[in-house]
Order: sequence, then structure tokens, then C-alpha cells
Amino acid sequence: MASLFEKVLAAQGMLGRADRVDLWFVPSEVGLNDRDQFWQLLSNVEKQRALSFKLDRDRGRFIASHGVLRLILAAYCRQSAKALDFSTGPQGKPALTNPAARIAFNLSHAAGFALIGVSCGSACGVDIEEIRSHVSTTEIAGRFFAETENRWLDSLSPDQRLKGFFRLWTIKEAMIKAMGSGLSTPLNDLDAAHIVQNGAGSVTVNANGKETVLWISELDLAGGLAGAVAVEGREHVVRIIGPPLIHSLSNSRPSMTL
Repeated sequence: MASLFEKVLAAQGMLGRADRVDLWFVPSEVGLNDRDQFWQLLSNVEKQRALSFKLDRDRGRFIASHGVLRLILAAYCRQSAKALDFSTGPQGKPALTNPAARIAFNLSHAAGFALIGVSCGSACGVDIEEIRSHVSTTEIAGRFFAETENRWLDSLSPDQRLKGFFRLWTIKEAMIKAMGSGLSTPLNDLDAAHIVQNGAGSVTVNANGKETVLWISELDLAGGLAGAVAVEGREHVVRIIGPPLIHSLSNSRPSMTL
């Protein structure tokens, strides 16, 4: 059976379109052979970050997710994965600096999986979260959710409330990551109620004195995960590359499998 490293290499050679966002959903817990090959792709800075993790599991997930990210971006840029250089924006969002391509990307990981969004010319943000029962959803929602979001949460049955909380949270995180605004944008200024009630669509966000149009879709994930993608601009086509356990709640199912 081909390794994850080999599968990602085999999927290379794809160029993005301006109206499409590609979502790569890949495992971040890999065998030692994959891990060694991904390690060789990382920069010295990334290697130092990897070595800072105390738990070997967390270190391995970081190496795999950032190694896969380099392989994927190299495919779009037609560059060597090892030669890619990154910079960090004022709120911590990474971007490609070498090559100077119009490729935007974002990475999220949880519970042994990584989700990587790639778009051409439009900023994107992705988020996945493990649905965890020990989270104080009522307290967090009261502090950080908009009034309409809390009303929607209160309308859910007790067995749906936990998942509903993480659906809202991942949408809000994806929005913040797409805008690159980090903690400078209050979470309760971002209202995701329209998306969870009506499905994928565009929203206009007024934050930090700037108006931004985002197209947002939830992701239907297996394994007790919630996820979402946000892209600057109007409607985008979602192309998904990964195992057949993810699809966009807008208009796409996996178009390539790993």
C-alpha cells in the first residue's frame, strides 16, 4: 500500500482556479518512513518548532501536517517543496514569499487529521475541531457568540447542542483565518447563525473598520469532527482531496481520494 508521502506526490500537477478552493483532508499520524521524509522537507525554523513539542505524538503530527503542506503547495507552484519560503502576517497568518505566487492557503489540524485549504488569488481560512464534551459551551457561547447564535443554540435539543456549538465555532474560526485578523476581531462580531440555518453562502463582515465579503461552507466530517471553510469573495466551487469521509455542505463531494 502506498504511503501518504507517495499518495500526495502522485496527486501533484494541479493548478488552482480563481473560483475554486481545494481542500486536502489528510491524516497527520503517519508511519516512521513518512515522518522521516516529511522531516527532510521542513525548514530549520519548522524543525525547531517541531522539536519544541514535549509529546512525540504532537511532534509527529506537526511534522506530517507541515510536510504535507509543503508538498501540496509545491504542486501548485511547480517548485521544490524544500525551496518554499514563508512569512508571517501581523496577526500570525502565514503566506508564501518564495515563490511570489497568488496562492493562498490555510492549515488546521485536530484529532490526528489535517485540513489544508488552497485557493488562487482569494484569501481562505479553514478550521476543524474535535467535538469534545468537556468544553464549557454555555459559558464560552455567552462570552463570545452573537445574540442570534445563542438563540439558535438554545433552540437545539440537548443532544444536538454540543455539535451545534462546534459548528458555530469552526465557522467563526475559518472566518477569522480567512481575514487574517486574529484576535483583533471580537468573535461576537462574526455571526455564523445564517450559515448553520441556511447552508453555504456569502456574508458581509464589518470588522476593524473594513468590510469583507466571505463565502462560507460547513464541512460534514466523520470521526467526531466539525469543520468549515471561508474564502474571500462570492461563491466558490469546493474540490476535496482526501478519504471519502468528508464533503462540503454546499456543492461538492470528494473529487479525488488519497
